[in-house]
Amino acid sequence: MASEIHENIVKACALYFKNKSNSFRIYLNPECELWGVNGKPDLVAVAKKDNVHVLEVEPTIKDVLKEISAHGIFQVMNYPGDKRWLALPNEEFLKAREKIIEKCSINNVGLFVTKPRGGEMYAEKILEAKQAISPHASLGRPPNTMLKKYTRLLERFIQGNDDSSKL
Repeated sequence: MASEIHENIVKACALYFKNKSNSFRIYLNPECELWGVNGKPDLVAVAKKDNVHVLEVEPTIKDVLKEISAHGIFQVMNYPGDKRWLALPNEEFLKAREKIIEKCSINNVGLFVTKPRGGEMYAEKILEAKQAISPHASLGRPPNTMLKKYTRLLERFIQGNDDSSKL
């Protein structure tokens, strides 16, 4: 059940990016080849101009707010990306609404909540992600610098391939 919820959240957020702009290419669970980064983002959305958005999905708030965790805000901040996002179900978000918004805002992490609509899940943006300010941030870089952190994804991006057909 938890993995189905997780998949539905990822799909809802992927569709959010695709509906926002057809220029977004969607990649599911890409491996990051950067020393010291453990795990894989649940989704990476890349716009034509090398604007890399990374998303971490949490089906529950259990680990979302922990300072040191392989989940939630702490985890997504470790992934290279221009903008970082956290997504969780609305019912979980409502359990700690103010704390989650505050923590995301402090860390420049955007926030999506997912809600059912017509038998499907949709993503609602609660908080806009701000440009990442970290060693992985990509301000003033040549094209595809951030994507180089995701070697296999970069190859697929250059070839014009993505995971949209899996949605």
